[in-house]
Amino acid sequence: METSHALLQPLFNDISTADIILRVDNVHFHSHVCILYATSRFWNQYFKFQRAKRINFGYINCVNHNSMQDHEILLHDYSCSKNNLITKLHEYKGDPECEMKYSWTDFGNLLAYLYGYPIKERKKDNLYVLAYLASKNKFDVPELLQICDDLLHEMASFIKIFVNSFKKKNLGAKP
Repeated sequence: METSHALLQPLFNDISTADIILRVDNVHFHSHVCILYATSRFWNQYFKFQRAKRINFGYINCVNHNSMQDHEILLHDYSCSKNNLITKLHEYKGDPECEMKYSWTDFGNLLAYLYGYPIKERKKDNLYVLAYLASKNKFDVPELLQICDDLLHEMASFIKIFVNSFKKKNLGAKP
């Protein structure tokens, strides 16, 4: 698996080989349909549907900076678009009209994972957002969801041990 990660990582946000641009909050991510298709159940189904229905994607003209030739490239905007945005995961109840607020940085972390980069995020709130993006309700990346879940459980265990130790040491309470 390490070999495939080493091969995919240089393609992350590579303008010279990208065949799709994903936009979040006016930040562009140069991506590859085949990688999205292979790593996310959402995009797998999306591209299958597009192909089966022969629906045209939204194309824009783009200049390949290596060859200086114009070519068409897919453009999709995945910015938060729902009217009802929430900021805490516990507020999300599966309502299709509701969406957890995420930024281009959060989306970039999701894409970086799809290209084989390890998850470096260690802030609880950001991990919740990443877990939401990896959930079936959004981009459906079960492996990433499990990683976020494991990291959040580790954090909760550490906090519990720290609090119990603090109580025992400073308050004389038993853990």
